[in-house]
Amino acid sequence: MATRVAAYPRLHFGLLDCADVSGRVFGGVGVAVDALPAIVACKPVRGSRSQVSSVVAVDAEALSDVESAIARLAQFTDSGDGVSLVIERMPPQHVGLGSKTALILASLKSASLAAFAGVRDADLRYLSRRGGASGIGLHGFFHGGLLADGGHKTGQALSPSAAATDFVPPPLLVRLDFPVDWRIWLLLPCDGVRYFGGTEIAMFRENLPIPEGEALETVAVAYHGVVAQVAVRDLEGLALGLSRLQSTGFKRVEIASQSPGVRGLLNALKAEGVANGMSSLGPLVFAFSGPEADHEAAIRDATYAWDAELLAVTVARNTGYEVLA
Repeated sequence: MATRVAAYPRLHFGLLDCADVSGRVFGGVGVAVDALPAIVACKPVRGSRSQVSSVVAVDAEALSDVESAIARLAQFTDSGDGVSLVIERMPPQHVGLGSKTALILASLKSASLAAFAGVRDADLRYLSRRGGASGIGLHGFFHGGLLADGGHKTGQALSPSAAATDFVPPPLLVRLDFPVDWRIWLLLPCDGVRYFGGTEIAMFRENLPIPEGEALETVAVAYHGVVAQVAVRDLEGLALGLSRLQSTGFKRVEIASQSPGVRGLLNALKAEGVANGMSSLGPLVFAFSGPEADHEAAIRDATYAWDAELLAVTVARNTGYEVLA
């Protein structure tokens, strides 16, 4: 019988030190969401090389990366056997949900449970080769919740995760339960620009490092304007913190590089006092509403006005991956 694992995507609020000024490079803050999981099924194949297939649309690069990760796992365990792995479900790719990280970690975990016993979670983090810039998706897979990571040692190249090699996974600094009575709206503007591969690398190369003062401001706002506001359940304070986070540092550059629909939607939500932001390089926009600040009508109106697709209305996921029956 196949072992099936579900991995849940994350929202990435922003990269932190993009100037190598604080003693650590990058790092990030974000939250896992309880929707749109990647689901993979894996069973052992004795004396055979591993095979990866999919019943849903997955781009060739992601398939290749899964195959490479499974090969590294087999080599790590020194096993002569393989696995048959089938991708059953996949979040939208290249929109800011961390879909590849979720897919690779779900594949590694399901394969380890099905055929390569005794592999530690720390080993899976290393074998995934994810987290080259920020570890939010990496730690979100195992823990869920609101997360902040400490990035990488000073001197590392200012490159996106996909271009990073030979690094130690970033340390987890903060992990909090996110209020489950705050709804999370996932909105995808139809004209949004999708950065990945060469275009993502070019974005980093052309815009980093940022000014040192903006990097330090980003770190301060991430912890006092975002993490602290979640800790005290202050949704209004979180709205202010996310607004400041998006007006400085690399997040400011990311938003400026997006489409009119993305920028218009963000501004419309901000004008209504909605806690909102853009995840990663976008184009996914997220919004929060809660019992004390129920902005459902405003969010729906802005979504319609700026021609965005409502992907899901969900809550945070405060636990990690799920092994399915």
